[in-house]
Amino acid sequence: MEVAQVAPGGERGGQQMITLVQAAEQVSQTIVLGHGPEAAPAVVDLLEELGILK
Repeated sequence: MEVAQVAPGGERGGQQMITLVQAAEQVSQTIVLGHGPEAAPAVVDLLEELGILK
């Protein structure tokens, strides 16, 4: 049986320093739909509005 020999390719590995860039700030909004089981109807309404529930 013949064994093929292949020379390694590619670049040498290692660590290197990179510069991280801060992501742009995104405006968001939080709406409290309620607390406990009383919030369930509001959650269902929101999911229907988003098209997740029909």
